[in-house]
Amino acid sequence: RASQLFCFALCVTVALGVLPPSPDDFIGRLASGEQIPRIRFTELDTARVHKMASALTNCDSLQEIELIRSDLNEDNLSQLFVALSTCKNLHTLKLMGCSLGQIPSFPSLFKQHMANSQLQLVSFMWNELEGSIAVELLDALSHLHALRIVDLSFNNLFELGSPIARFLSSSSVSRFSCNKCGIEDSSSNQIFTDLAKQSKLNYLELGSPIARFLSSSSVSRFSCNKCGIEDSSSNQIFTDLAKQSKLNYLSFSNEDWNELGIYISGTFNEVGLESEKSLLEYLVSGSEVSELDLSKNKVSDSFVAAFSDNLSYIKLTTLRLTGNLISSVGAYHISQGLVYNRNLYYLGIGGKINDHGMMSIMETLAAYPDNPLKVLDLSNNNITADGCKSVAPLITTAGLLGIRLDGNLIGDEGVSHITSVLSCPGDWIKRNSILKYLTLQ
Repeated sequence: RASQLFCFALCVTVALGVLPPSPDDFIGRLASGEQIPRIRFTELDTARVHKMASALTNCDSLQEIELIRSDLNEDNLSQLFVALSTCKNLHTLKLMGCSLGQIPSFPSLFKQHMANSQLQLVSFMWNELEGSIAVELLDALSHLHALRIVDLSFNNLFELGSPIARFLSSSSVSRFSCNKCGIEDSSSNQIFTDLAKQSKLNYLELGSPIARFLSSSSVSRFSCNKCGIEDSSSNQIFTDLAKQSKLNYLSFSNEDWNELGIYISGTFNEVGLESEKSLLEYLVSGSEVSELDLSKNKVSDSFVAAFSDNLSYIKLTTLRLTGNLISSVGAYHISQGLVYNRNLYYLGIGGKINDHGMMSIMETLAAYPDNPLKVLDLSNNNITADGCKSVAPLITTAGLLGIRLDGNLIGDEGVSHITSVLSCPGDWIKRNSILKYLTLQ
């Protein structure tokens, strides 16, 4: 039955002509002068790269081009860069998995033909870049005055700390990713030392040491997810951070996906007991940090208790502590602290707060519906259908804009309890007109 339906759908799709065009069809449309703003091809052979390059000359409509695992060599790469240099509105170039590191002339060809381009984003991930080729490429990239975002992840940039530092401190790049590139400690030390001399960068994914860099630079947004940050290192980071107030976003999360929707595969951070005291001191020291993400670390009830006692002094608007070692005891403490909440808008908390912990928090919010907290994330907390039954009447009076209950044990029965309070439109509108979303994934 499923096979028949699939074949029928495929036939209809072909009949309607809505299948994606083949590379040859697409290249033909380019050659005919059709205005195409974005190009994305996977596994183009050498001949098709030549044809595409010929068709791209003076294609002013082109803004983005992405080639993945395509057969590039010195000849067709030179032809491609010559063509792209004539595309006046091109701002994004992604050549990923194309073995550019095996083409010695790649950096010089790029510099020769693309130095005067208006490229703002380049990605050369998975290209076996290393040694002198990587150094020459960094030099070529430094000549792009409009360049803001660079991704060189999954190459071999071992012992290239100085060239990377020189590039970052002299270029106009504001976002640089170099994940899984073999950056060793001495290289990252050189990078962070040199970065402290400039203030253009606002996003960095490299490694450690971090504390000295963050406390001496003007960076406002720092992510270091799944970098293997151990508890003692995070303790030093938080201690040194208390000496400066420039940072407003800090993430040491162990989530599998970052904020750009990119999968993160790395070594887990272990922010926990040793760093809890220094973290709290940092937060109450007058810090301007507004967003803190410590998802899936080892944060415990003791931190939540101390945090709750000082919540009225903390400027955080977003706190993500889901997937930690927080129990119903920690949830009770946070429910007490929320009475004095002045700034916290988004709270993700838990690990094992269960039904009792959810009830504690929801009771406080229902009693104080004007509380600044408007989004509550209780995902993956062993919450059951019984817990949903208890809190269902409070959902309509808690003043929340959003509630996340993903990954719990609520089952169909729990969903039924929650949706029962939404089943009468008139009553629902009368009692609560602000809830925007409820997720039960």
